[in-house]
Amino acid sequence: METQLLKESRAQPTNTTEQQGNRQTSNGQLLSEYELERLERMRRNEEYMRKLGIVPMASAAQPSAFISSAKPPDAQKRWRTSQRRAAASRESAEPVRKSRRVANLKADTAIYAEFAEEDEQAQVQQQQEEPAYVDACTVMRYLADAPPAAQAEASSSAAAGHGKAIAGYTTHGARSYELAKGCKSYSVDAHGALVTAAGHGGFVHVFATDKEQPLLYYKAHTGWVSEVRLLADSKSLLTSSNDGAVSLWSLESVRADDSLTPERKMTSKVHGGSGIFSMDIYEQNCAATATAAKDGSIMVSSFASSDYNVTWQRNDAHAGVAKSVRWRDANVMGSAGNDGSVRLWDVRMPETNDACADFAGMPDGGVVNFAEFGGEHYCACSGFSREVAIWDTRRLDQHVCTLVGHCGGTGVGQRIKSLYRAVYTPDAKHVVVCGPGSASLSLYDGMTGACLSRGELGSDATAIKCTGSRIWLAFPGRILSASAIFNTPTSQSPCV
Repeated sequence: METQLLKESRAQPTNTTEQQGNRQTSNGQLLSEYELERLERMRRNEEYMRKLGIVPMASAAQPSAFISSAKPPDAQKRWRTSQRRAAASRESAEPVRKSRRVANLKADTAIYAEFAEEDEQAQVQQQQEEPAYVDACTVMRYLADAPPAAQAEASSSAAAGHGKAIAGYTTHGARSYELAKGCKSYSVDAHGALVTAAGHGGFVHVFATDKEQPLLYYKAHTGWVSEVRLLADSKSLLTSSNDGAVSLWSLESVRADDSLTPERKMTSKVHGGSGIFSMDIYEQNCAATATAAKDGSIMVSSFASSDYNVTWQRNDAHAGVAKSVRWRDANVMGSAGNDGSVRLWDVRMPETNDACADFAGMPDGGVVNFAEFGGEHYCACSGFSREVAIWDTRRLDQHVCTLVGHCGGTGVGQRIKSLYRAVYTPDAKHVVVCGPGSASLSLYDGMTGACLSRGELGSDATAIKCTGSRIWLAFPGRILSASAIFNTPTSQSPCV
């Protein structure tokens, strides 16, 4: 009991320890002056309670529970330090009834700060671990070693890789180009002796036109690639992606770590990070690169080896996603989007000017996914409709004709769920369409809309491109090609 301890402590003879302000109990414990005063107050309280007729309860705690043992100086110092830290933590702790919103806000701020620190560390690490590149790219080796005659033959010959003649086209044997891991391509392009395809997963393939296996295969973007373009020098290619970036790649060098990733000469999120749905360059020159983004904006940029410059932009080009952008000539480009409109823009005019032409691309007023030019005046528009509308941009009061029959199924008015593109042949007289569900290639007269031929492909194409004398078709896992030289259709390949 406290009173007993007090009596014991006062009964002890005065010694050196007592002179220092401490007392020692019968069990060898030392009492400080504060503890003695505390015991004295407790004794007086007990006496006062007895006078009032209240019997104080015996303390259930042991003396050691409230009487601290004397500690060596170092131990006392550590104890005081721990007490100060505990007091500081109690002062900084959030109150029990603190607003959850404020607490979450502080937690989010801490998380963002942590992510920012990680990003900064990653950037520093990336700068420290900049990959080395070597001039050993298989693309450049092929272009350097292949005889000129072989390159010329590869550029002018054609092949139908499905094993069956495509009705209405000249073919020269069967050849297909195999994509790695069955990749699905959304864009295909060819120039000179090279052909490239890109799409799902951000992967890009580069082929020689006379070889079935890719010269180069690598992951270019974190999102799916919307467009890929080979430049005129065959030493570079340009890609755009749903991750919002446009990247310029050098085909002259690859990483020295055997990853076969070419050197990225420049990359930029020209639309502020908004996904890029379409890209086009004029005459294989990245100095005039047009892009259309999901935020409805369109832009013209000039890309160099280390930088880019925005030369023209319109942030409100479309209400909703801008899905298509194509150059008509060196000064005018066309864009289309989810708002159903097709608009022509003269980039020589101020950005604040209205479009020089504006019309509903689909007769039913629906979404326009792609708008492709044929020559200077004609435009083929495709959306989720089973029809393709042909327009003469000089007379926009009525479309020229519609192309029908290229989509699979017989449902009249039934909407199409897949994106498909109608493109003009190089002479701008015919339109080629690979409709969803048809597994065929359809050829139409671009002026009358008459179906001239339809050939079997075996499966639906996911991308189509007419370059020079060839038509390139991309399928999941492969690329096929056919000559763009049209022959008179035979009775064995009727138009249905």
